[in-house]
Amino acid sequence: MLSKLLSLFSKNSIKNIESSEHLENFKPTYQHLTKGKTYIISKQFQDYDYKIHNVGTVIEFLGYNFFPYDAGLTLLFNQESSEYVIRLRLDQEDSQSEVNENLEQYIAKHEEKHT
Repeated sequence: MLSKLLSLFSKNSIKNIESSEHLENFKPTYQHLTKGKTYIISKQFQDYDYKIHNVGTVIEFLGYNFFPYDAGLTLLFNQESSEYVIRLRLDQEDSQSEVNENLEQYIAKHEEKHT
């Protein structure tokens, strides 16, 4: 089910995602993340899909979903009008669980500098 849901996001623009009925399945807050707020990757990490999330990446949180059967957490973001997905598997004692347990160290609130 997780792979089916993610395949819906793989080729769509963020505008299509926001209008999709599947976005309603995503909850608006997770730990310190709140829908519509901007965050920055503050510590590099690798997710379940082996995707490296680099320091300095600015993203807007859209929501999350948790799949208990797979212990899979999907965090959905907007990055420059494209979807940005972070998937973590939480049932293993590895770096993905460590990221989740210390999420605010990896994905921090983004404070824009005004000049």
